[in-house]
Amino acid sequence: MLVGADKERIGKAISTFEPESKQRDVIGTGASERIMKIIGRYSNE
Repeated sequence: MLVGADKERIGKAISTFEPESKQRDVIGTGASERIMKIIGRYSNE
């Protein structure tokens, strides 16, 4: 899903994303959790 660089749109896309089917792990075990923690640090600014 592409939403641009607007943090409001990014936050909304993250919180409302519901994939149609199970997603395969393409970036490694645990990577998505680490990415979400990093994004979370900036979403409160």
